[in-house]
Amino acid sequence: MARPIPKFHDFVGQRMIVARLARQVQGAHQRGEPVPHSLFIGASGLGKTQLAEALAKAAGTTVHRINGRSAEANVVERIQQCRFADIVFFDEAHQLGGAVQELLYDVIDHSRLPRRLAPVVESPEENAAEFKPIEPITLVLATDRPGKLHNALRKRIPIIEHFLAYSDEEMREIVDTLAAQQGILLSPQARNLIADVSRGVPRRAVHHLGRLRLHLPNSASENLSLSSIRKYLHDFEFDDAGLGSVEIAYMRKLRSFEMASLETLAQSLGLDGEFVRREIESGLFNLELIAIGAHGRYLTEAGHLHLKSIPKCVSAEENAQ
Repeated sequence: MARPIPKFHDFVGQRMIVARLARQVQGAHQRGEPVPHSLFIGASGLGKTQLAEALAKAAGTTVHRINGRSAEANVVERIQQCRFADIVFFDEAHQLGGAVQELLYDVIDHSRLPRRLAPVVESPEENAAEFKPIEPITLVLATDRPGKLHNALRKRIPIIEHFLAYSDEEMREIVDTLAAQQGILLSPQARNLIADVSRGVPRRAVHHLGRLRLHLPNSASENLSLSSIRKYLHDFEFDDAGLGSVEIAYMRKLRSFEMASLETLAQSLGLDGEFVRREIESGLFNLELIAIGAHGRYLTEAGHLHLKSIPKCVSAEENAQ
């Protein structure tokens, strides 16, 4: 029997990243310092937020979550609320405005904020100072578009970790954990199929199990079989690889075009280009079902073979034509 995947304060997977961060937490604790500032890079759904929360648990501190679209005043207010070694987690960090990114330089370099942004009435001498000291804290920035962060900000962050898709073994452990939390009983074969169709992304497993819980209410009282999971996938128009109807429609459009630009494909699907690039193409590219060349997108040989294996009824888009 395979050994269980080790957990880091309820976080499963990304073993090498976790091992490095765990050592940093241990060293910071021994020296009485905050954990170093970190940048988590990876696609949506790979657990960047969950790992930040696990990091805070390991360090015995509090995590403060801030959305990248937050206004400068809100960011300053939240940072001022932090205690020593707290973690400030910036989700969608690439959306941080230029002024917010620049004020983080002083947070990182000197544990301070510009006085003009933190006009708390204190002594006359403190109010006259250009900067207001703050407690040393840890910034954790998460993004799938690090190029949109200022170069000066990226270079100030000592720990940069790249999140990759999870292994099959990790995904099975994640599905087991999530199913137990939601009261869903799965046979080993059913668990394996949910892990497979989640394609290395824990958030996909969360969504599949959430739908299963309501679609098959008996999942709380009896083990779901492999055939039950296949029936669920068919009902929600997923194929055996976990591709949904929109991804399949994309591939069929691309087959008909032979080669096409992102703009052409997005328009033919009635979707915006950014959504197609991030939510459809990235997964198909990782599966090596499509390729992106200098003159456009095209199906790979594996993509053509995959389409031949899909019953036409899987695609709602094609049924509607």
